[in-house]
Amino acid sequence: MEFIIIPVFGNRISPRLDYAEHFQLISIENRRIQKQESINIITNSRLERINRIIRMKPDIIICNGLTERCYVELTKSKIKIIPWIQGEIDEALDKYFSGYLRESGQHKFGNKLN
Repeated sequence: MEFIIIPVFGNRISPRLDYAEHFQLISIENRRIQKQESINIITNSRLERINRIIRMKPDIIICNGLTERCYVELTKSKIKIIPWIQGEIDEALDKYFSGYLRESGQHKFGNKLN
C-alpha cells in the first residue's frame, strides 16, 4: 500500500505546499485508489503544517511549489517529493499511475542543487 498526499485548491494542485490548508489523502494499491479523503490543516505556522504532514507518514507528496526548508524537512523524514506539478488532481494521479511522474532526487532552490 502506498500513501500519497496532494495539497489542493479546489480540484487543482495548490500552488504552494507549505501554505496549503486543504489536502487529499490517497491510499493506493496496485495502481488503484483504495481510499481517498480530504483534510484541512489550519495553522499560522508553516513549520507546524510540515510537522503535521510528517506525522501522517505519507510515502509520496505530489505538489507544485515548496520552500527549501519544507523540502529538507520532508525528505529528512524519508518522504518522496514530486514537486513543480500543476493542474488538476485527477490528471496528476493519472500521470503518476502511468509512470510519467517520478521523484527525480535533484531539485533546485536558489543557487543550490538539492
